[in-house]
Amino acid sequence: MVFTYHCHTEFGLAVRTPYSPTIVQGRFGVHLFYALSGYLIYATLDRDWNTPSPTHSRRYWLWSFWSKRFFRIYPLYLANIALVLALAPAIRNGLTTGNLLSHVFGLHSWFRAHHGAINGVLWTLSIEIQFYVVAPFLYLWARRVSDRTLIACTLTVWATSYIAIRYVLIERFGFWTNLGAPDTWSYFIGLSQLPSALPLFVIGFLAYRRKTTAAAYATIILAVAIFAALPYAQRQVARAQVDRVLLNYVTGLLAGCCFLPLLANASAMTVKNTFLTRFMWWISDISYSFYVWHMLVIHLVVQHAPALSLGFKVLLAFWLTAIFADFTRRAIERPGVTVGARLLGTPKPNVVSVAG
Repeated sequence: MVFTYHCHTEFGLAVRTPYSPTIVQGRFGVHLFYALSGYLIYATLDRDWNTPSPTHSRRYWLWSFWSKRFFRIYPLYLANIALVLALAPAIRNGLTTGNLLSHVFGLHSWFRAHHGAINGVLWTLSIEIQFYVVAPFLYLWARRVSDRTLIACTLTVWATSYIAIRYVLIERFGFWTNLGAPDTWSYFIGLSQLPSALPLFVIGFLAYRRKTTAAAYATIILAVAIFAALPYAQRQVARAQVDRVLLNYVTGLLAGCCFLPLLANASAMTVKNTFLTRFMWWISDISYSFYVWHMLVIHLVVQHAPALSLGFKVLLAFWLTAIFADFTRRAIERPGVTVGARLLGTPKPNVVSVAG
């Protein structure tokens, strides 16, 4: 979804067509990424919490989670930053110490000048890294409360974050603004922070907790229909002179909610061993590497193959990214997970897709 969206924007496809809203909807792939992450992180924390060993304390449970996340995410994350800097002299020459440190610690989403300064897609990893810091504590609280309480508290945080970020940080104090004046970009950066994204992670939490309750097919069909209609409905509502910032904020939450019945049913799915299945498992295995590399490859295609037709550009970018992602999965991701497991003294875990 995200790859298609970036092909749409980077290969000169920003021209409006009747299908533009559907293509642009690929940006909701980020929302799905967060929901999937919430599902997998809750599953990981729940499994480890409920299977303690005599030698592993609750403190070890916390340390183990953070260590595994570090060795799962950071080797490829840092390698991506290093390669982008090596291949882009303009970015390398303009790099500041603050910019580099903010990326290393996953805080670059909090600074307008750093947000997409090295690799535009890494802002989502910043939110992901910040989520890992609070995820164990959120899990310990969430496991003790009902779904209704979890939803109510999450929506309260979501609404409060919107008010605080938009009306206090941006419009009152000029944070994330350009020369003190709010613009579209400042709202995007400001409202793309962990408090605003929290409901998407919680959707994953709820999906995991509901995994034994299969959603009716009618519910799934309705969710898919709502998701498909969202960009067109948003375009129509926007013509009614409504607040576009709030409209985008609400639309993102609705898109995330559409993933809930699909994720809840995922654990009950049975899959036959076919060529298509094996291909999808491969795509799943390389998904993290594919995500962090795809914008770099797209830019290289734009720079070195501008005369190719649209179809060839998309295919070239896809397969170059996939092949390189498979290489970095084997050369960077897997060794990183293995090193982390050895340091923790645990068996080598399976590498789960979508940075899980």
